[in-house]
Amino acid sequence: MAARQKNSEDYEVGLGVIFAIALLTTKATFVFFLPPLLISVRRPIKMLLVMAAIGLPALAFLYWRIGDLFLMPIQHTEQLMTPNLFSITRPVIELFVHIDTSNSTLVNWLGLITTMLLVSYLAYRGRVNPLTHTLPALFIATFACMMIFQASAPGAYLIAYLLAVVFDIVDLRNNKHLTILLVLSWLTVVQPFVNVYIKQPDYTRFGMLTNPVYLFDWLLQVLNVACFFWLVSRTATKIVTPKHLTPA
Repeated sequence: MAARQKNSEDYEVGLGVIFAIALLTTKATFVFFLPPLLISVRRPIKMLLVMAAIGLPALAFLYWRIGDLFLMPIQHTEQLMTPNLFSITRPVIELFVHIDTSNSTLVNWLGLITTMLLVSYLAYRGRVNPLTHTLPALFIATFACMMIFQASAPGAYLIAYLLAVVFDIVDLRNNKHLTILLVLSWLTVVQPFVNVYIKQPDYTRFGMLTNPVYLFDWLLQVLNVACFFWLVSRTATKIVTPKHLTPA
């Protein structure tokens, strides 16, 4: 019993190991989840030390073997993708400022900062609940916010957290929830296909939407982003609501 209690109190060690492995084996997008997680755990420094013990030797080995080539996945973030808030509001944005598609670093930095600030705020508000209650919802909120605000996030990132959505925030007895889930799943398959088929246009002016095919693709993107906002709303409610007030 004492050993079990000690293990439950040292969960930062396990989280540090898992997170370090996740950063080493997946794209750097997983780092979006780090700030809210550090806010939620009781001993964030301990978790960071565990991550450093695993990550720093691995990074040193990679740099020794291949130089800075291991940073190549991060460079893909410079490419603008769809669907996200930037892609659907770009006709409005371009009325005030021109965005150079080949140099969109500022847009992505704004998305990164917005995502981290929002989910960190949710994590701070969610400290009234145990981590076991808020962790799945924080994970979903992080990736959903990233897909809304990060201009380089493709719709396919949904597969990273869709299973958690089904089991954590969707009420399978609720017809509205099921409908949104089915629509989102359909959009995840159809919208990228349509966008690639029409040569991935950038909607820089409203006149482009007079083309029915472009309008169809843009509307699919709007629906996608609306579904992402719904996911964030659902997770935010679960995170900040005290557990004893959360419906079963």
